[in-house]
Amino acid sequence: MIEQVLTLHDLGSGSPQIQVDEVVAVRGEGLVLYRIGLSYPDGLDNHQLAISQFSAQVDRVERFITFDPDDPGAALDELDRVRANLDADTP
Repeated sequence: MIEQVLTLHDLGSGSPQIQVDEVVAVRGEGLVLYRIGLSYPDGLDNHQLAISQFSAQVDRVERFITFDPDDPGAALDELDRVRANLDADTP
């Protein structure tokens, strides 16, 4: 998604306004699935599902994964997979 934002900026769309439209699911501390919207000054809008894993101090994003907004099943499956992997790595 970062590459898309930079490409659109370079093509003249400008810098987007970024907004979290909805928190879809939370797993544990700092692992969130949400709907995100990007609105560009030239009128272009882009909406996606995203998973973010935040650091324990919530001062940085350690993982960011985007999904088609029309495929919440795949996003939820990935959220559960990431959570299971994090749980497996915890002693």
